[in-house]
Amino acid sequence: MDDFKVKPIGLLARLSAAEIEALTQCARRRAVRRDAEIVRQGDHNESLFFVQEGVFHALRRVRSRDIILGRFEPGAFFGEVSLFDPGPTTGTVRAITDGALLEIRRPQLDEFVVGCPAGAAALFLGLLEETATRLRNADQRFADSIVWGTLLK
Repeated sequence: MDDFKVKPIGLLARLSAAEIEALTQCARRRAVRRDAEIVRQGDHNESLFFVQEGVFHALRRVRSRDIILGRFEPGAFFGEVSLFDPGPTTGTVRAITDGALLEIRRPQLDEFVVGCPAGAAALFLGLLEETATRLRNADQRFADSIVWGTLLK
């Protein structure tokens, strides 16, 4: 992987320098241009992406409209659902600015797990914590939409 230096930000800050180096050896850097689609709703994806630079939006197409589900900035990650569930992706992630991603595909993640189990445990714990937070927030938005939808009728 060229001279790209992985920044220990976000979830990656949980890893030691040696663990980041091991992860970097299993992953690849992706330079991304503004407006590029990283993953597309309905496609299959088996990669986890760590945002190193730039801003990305998670979008869901509903009735011919794109609804913004989230914003990813340096330190954030996405792709975790498809990494563990082989079904089609539930949304599109698009670059809002030029950026850089660290991409690790499922087979390479499995290599990281075998070669660096303590780093993998830290990574997975962070993934679970953030995923739980995202689920809790989605539940709250869903409940709010029901309450406000009912009050407005």
